[in-house]
Amino acid sequence: DSLWQVALGEASCLPLGMCILLIALGCHPAIPFLCAHNRDENRNRPSGDDKLEPETQIACGRDSQAGGMVLGLQSATGDFAALTNCRTHVKQDKDVLTSRGRLVERLVAEGPSGIEDFFRSRTFDGFHVVFGNVYDVAPQLQYLWNAPSDCVADGEPAQWHSGLSDLQGGRVFVVSNENPASVSGCSSADGGVVGSAVCAWPKCRWLERRAAEFLKALPEDPKVDDIQVGISRIMDAYDVPGLEPPERLPLWFGGEEEVLLHTGPFAPWRPSFKSFGTVSQRVMISDGRTQEMNYFHRSTNIGWETATPEHPTRCGEWERIRVPWAHRADVGRSEGENRDTDRGDDENRDPKRQCTSRHFTSRL
Repeated sequence: DSLWQVALGEASCLPLGMCILLIALGCHPAIPFLCAHNRDENRNRPSGDDKLEPETQIACGRDSQAGGMVLGLQSATGDFAALTNCRTHVKQDKDVLTSRGRLVERLVAEGPSGIEDFFRSRTFDGFHVVFGNVYDVAPQLQYLWNAPSDCVADGEPAQWHSGLSDLQGGRVFVVSNENPASVSGCSSADGGVVGSAVCAWPKCRWLERRAAEFLKALPEDPKVDDIQVGISRIMDAYDVPGLEPPERLPLWFGGEEEVLLHTGPFAPWRPSFKSFGTVSQRVMISDGRTQEMNYFHRSTNIGWETATPEHPTRCGEWERIRVPWAHRADVGRSEGENRDTDRGDDENRDPKRQCTSRHFTSRL
């Protein structure tokens, strides 16, 4: 068995959420690390605002229900982790579960040392997590997944498997909620293996291709703000013409609703699907020229309680936390100084702009 292959006991069937994660390592000389993350979740799930926590020095948005986080950065050390769920037909017994957000918290707070023992001593639902230290001109990250085989006879315990691999520099990595334990031999848009045999969903292949094209077209000395605007516009895409759902859809929502989650990386509020969608976004850009991390974040779920077709949910204003690579808890800037207050005039930063304004109309 591989280092991470484990069997995690009895399972029960419960639904899972969605997310999508993009990582680019060394895809531009000035930008050694770039991350974009859309969190898709039940719209009524409580969560805190992203901030640089004074007690922990972690930049994150806390999940108010389970206490963990889907993405975080330890500002004093540069330890980073980001999570997406693995959507399967199997979930663990909730009485013995550890929240997957706690795995991200552990990786960010203490780094990868000892993570194998932490992982083996707890029970998690299926996940994908990317982690490592990002304060470097050539950061090295790893990708860990944990998922069950979906083909399980009634009454039989699910067999759980895990895999660990290094992310390759010079390439864009994208993962959503695919199940690597149920497929093998699948390839990315450019022919390489995606993660650990993850069969990339079509929307992930589309995102990988668009992000790679965008980064390749950047000038030699790009502005961080321009990179953030460009990447966020790609992450905002939905109803992309010609983009088909995967051949095998998860079955937790109705068939039409499942299809709507695969029209692009963004899942907007829709009259036919009000309860679930993209609730927040994060873009992290490490600038090798200034040795500074730029952590952009916003809510995309404003007004969900009273949303109507005439007044759907709105996207909040992008905010920024700036953290120098040499940041330390005793010499770092205050939270107010870390937040960028120059929003600019671009429509992408308009707090009243509806999430639906990123509806895709161009051809692939």
